[in-house]
Amino acid sequence: MNVDFYFPTPVWWEDTNIDNAPIIELCNKLRTANPAGRKISNNGGWQSSDFKPNEHTEFADFVIAVTNKSLQCLNDYGYVQNAYKLEMLNAWFNINQEGNSNQIHTHGGSFISGVYYVKADTDQSELIFYKNFTEDYIITSAGDIERFTPISGATCRYPPKTGRLVLFPSYVPHGVMPSTSKDERISLAFNMRMSNV
Repeated sequence: MNVDFYFPTPVWWEDTNIDNAPIIELCNKLRTANPAGRKISNNGGWQSSDFKPNEHTEFADFVIAVTNKSLQCLNDYGYVQNAYKLEMLNAWFNINQEGNSNQIHTHGGSFISGVYYVKADTDQSELIFYKNFTEDYIITSAGDIERFTPISGATCRYPPKTGRLVLFPSYVPHGVMPSTSKDERISLAFNMRMSNV
């Protein structure tokens, strides 16, 4: 019997060669200016306040690199080529250490969201995406599942790695597992909206 997979949830990722030196410099500057940080989705750790892409010169090359890479998202959706673009709305840093995590959340008000790992090892806390809870409830309540597949699985995980960029639809629920490492994991989260060229 044939099987077709419709309505997939895209997650784009790439191990990049983005220069992290100016990004780390910006993170340190923001952390020094606000050592307490803010509490939004983070359980422990440090999170910076939002900043706009044009607020800091150290951020300019990163914005250009991500904007260029994000064109694939629009192309994969099938939008009219060269008619739309993705613009970065805001960004913020997360620094997690042992025991720190980020609770499940979505990113309202944007189309594509992303995370970039400024400093991370693959054995540190993973980014985890969740299936729509109603759909998961229906599937798992119908019977016992012997093996989870892309149809029945409720989560997928992406290990962090320095230089790794992950883009995903902003509506997808996601979180960060508790870190088991004593080393700091520095990530940069951001939101993008679609607009006319």
